[in-house]
Amino acid sequence: MQCDLGNDETDPLGSWLLVLRHERDSNDLKLEEDGHKFGFGDPGNPVPTYFIGINKLAMMTKSVNGEPRPLVMSIVMYLADNSLIHAAYGSVLVDVDTMTLTSLGDYYGNAGDMLSESLGNTYCSQISFTDSRECWWGDDTTARKSFLTSDKPMWGQNELKKLTVWIRPQDCDTRLSCPPLVNSSLVIDEGDVPLTRVPDATIPFTCAEEWLVVKGPSYPKGLVTCTVNPGQTPQWVPDECELECPSNYTLSQDETACFKFTTETGHGMDAVDRCVEEGAYLPYITNPDDLLGDTNVTYYIANVVKTDQSIYPAINASTYGDLGYTAINDTSNTAISDCILLASPLLYNVIHCKTLANIACMLPTRCPEEYRLVEGRCFRLMQTTTPEDFLDNLYTCNAEGSALAYPQTEATIKGLTKMAMEEINWGNFTEPVNIALGLNLKYVIRLYRYLSKV
Repeated sequence: MQCDLGNDETDPLGSWLLVLRHERDSNDLKLEEDGHKFGFGDPGNPVPTYFIGINKLAMMTKSVNGEPRPLVMSIVMYLADNSLIHAAYGSVLVDVDTMTLTSLGDYYGNAGDMLSESLGNTYCSQISFTDSRECWWGDDTTARKSFLTSDKPMWGQNELKKLTVWIRPQDCDTRLSCPPLVNSSLVIDEGDVPLTRVPDATIPFTCAEEWLVVKGPSYPKGLVTCTVNPGQTPQWVPDECELECPSNYTLSQDETACFKFTTETGHGMDAVDRCVEEGAYLPYITNPDDLLGDTNVTYYIANVVKTDQSIYPAINASTYGDLGYTAINDTSNTAISDCILLASPLLYNVIHCKTLANIACMLPTRCPEEYRLVEGRCFRLMQTTTPEDFLDNLYTCNAEGSALAYPQTEATIKGLTKMAMEEINWGNFTEPVNIALGLNLKYVIRLYRYLSKV
């Protein structure tokens, strides 16, 4: 065996065991059954090819009491120009009886995840054979993407010059290094991911949400750093993302949104369309102090009135102001045109959405809970247990201050179709699923033309 122990047992670069070493144009791994099971080569010999054997590798993923003992696997590869690429997996398990790759855990690296397609496959399509052959997990289609034992070793589309594969127990790796980095709120260029995950290692990242930046030396990017606090295992700690408003927007009081208040006027849908044109939406206001100007200027906002007359999100205002408009308080099915106007400092009113008022916009665009952003607007797919007619569906939406979806572009129709495909549990249905939309004839024709191709 060949081990890389580092300087001592606490060295995060150490405690690795060599599993595989191989070079291009070497046929040494065309082995018979015993070679694949029990290994080939001497790790200390200058002959480059070495394999620990699938039996030993599988046994090392099981503890002495038979419980799973996950390994961290680090694959270090060199291309023809001697540039280094790497891939690591955080929880590798191999079934001792079938030699099946049963777990990989999280991927980390700059080479791309090419091994996951082999998950669930057996090492060699058959373990009992007499001819010499190369083996890996999966068949010729799946294994080829990560065929490290071939005389022409591959990783995805990369032809490899040479490679080594190392393992160490997951519990050891956890004490010494940060875990494979998985964070959906960070956008990381795979090429920036370093080989090591040791304390003080850093990775550049971009904040995932538009308009968020890191205001520091690496602006607008930030760094996520492998950090160790006393008595704790190493963890990745990212720089804090902060909201940076465009020059014509103002940061909200709680610093979570950017608002723009205009002198343009329009009715409710005019305001929505105007904001969507620039990638924004009507503002959700909870603190009227965010508004600019005097009490004579009123703005459409995205807060909604439910049929119980509650406002969501709630407005922290004490005065229900008339503002010269007539409030609609009808809770019947016909109350379908409720919008909210807000004025500084503490005046708001429920009015008809055809009323002219000033237009305000908000960035980043956000949707209420359980709603999904599609082409600049917020939609929610709601399942009903009994068939409903159009007005029933309309009232279901009105009950939470919304309306039936009214897609006005082909892109929105496609987005809603994708949303339905992803959110509906199609295994529960044997008949076609009906989805109610609020469309005029022009868009109904366009919708049918599109859905007929899906």
